[in-house]
Amino acid sequence: SDEARAFAAATLPDGPTYVGLAPGSREARKNWPRENFAALAERLAASGRTPVVFIGPQETDVRDELRRAAPSAIFPDTTARLELAVAVAERLAAAVANDSGIGHLLAATQTPLVSLFGPTEVARWAPFTRRGIVVSATEFGGTTMQDIPVAAAFAAVERLLAAPRESSRAS
Repeated sequence: SDEARAFAAATLPDGPTYVGLAPGSREARKNWPRENFAALAERLAASGRTPVVFIGPQETDVRDELRRAAPSAIFPDTTARLELAVAVAERLAAAVANDSGIGHLLAATQTPLVSLFGPTEVARWAPFTRRGIVVSATEFGGTTMQDIPVAAAFAAVERLLAAPRESSRAS
């Protein structure tokens, strides 16, 4: 809606390069550690990007923790209506998400997406997107989200940001 797009434009004004971070999912085992998301946010900020953290309705208890750990990040309140999250996603240059609903939503908006996978099957659950990179724990000899290094997620974001907009899906 026009109202949702106005909210997004006021929250993320033109100019900065915004990178979305979606640290949650319904299952804790599918979540990359919060401290990794915070470290990624600060690394993005140090590289001139503005991190934008999506907090789901079941994750409001972690908002304060992440705000303290990632003071450079923006935390738009998109929990009231899904269309607010969609409108904010449309203003992102890229995003990083766990294997989660918000990750699939970001992919559906055609936001260039880094999808983090640990215990779930990439071939079965990877989001449909034209511009995406999957970073799987198996690439680092593990099966848990803790096995994915911050540097790997940051490098994947950099690859997406450097790729031409019409680029096809990579993995």
